[in-house]
Amino acid sequence: MSDKLMIQCMHDLKRFGIEVLTGEADGLGLRLLCDVSPAAVEMLETFWGIQFAPGNNSWNHSGMDGWKSVLIGRNSWTDLARFALVYRDGCKVVVYVDYKPEGGGWSSFYIEGFKTKEEFLEWKERADKIYEGNYYTTFASGNARSGTRNQHYMSGRVD
Repeated sequence: MSDKLMIQCMHDLKRFGIEVLTGEADGLGLRLLCDVSPAAVEMLETFWGIQFAPGNNSWNHSGMDGWKSVLIGRNSWTDLARFALVYRDGCKVVVYVDYKPEGGGWSSFYIEGFKTKEEFLEWKERADKIYEGNYYTTFASGNARSGTRNQHYMSGRVD
């Protein structure tokens, strides 16, 4: 794959409009203060299924229309990264790889998105040998750009 769609840390979400500012803003140390662009606000509202409250202006982008500040939980980053690759980049398959380097050391992860099933299957053939199946796969159902909710079979409801 020539144009890698990969996320290895929370700072890689900057290209989606999420800028990490500090971890010191949360007195419990569970969340990171972030400024988010208007596009990121829309993505986060979809991800969380909520709407931002009026106000809530950003710390570092004051005066820039639509920018907000939000505390994002440290444990939310991997799910948010997978969501962003599907929702914004249009990936059909996203994998989360959790691995430990050979010979020990820190556990690490990366998240990679694939635009086609063929790209994913090519990656999977190599990855099964390297990671021994130690990865998690997210498949986009339908067209994620037109909605992220599944339709309830019996009622036909989406919301």
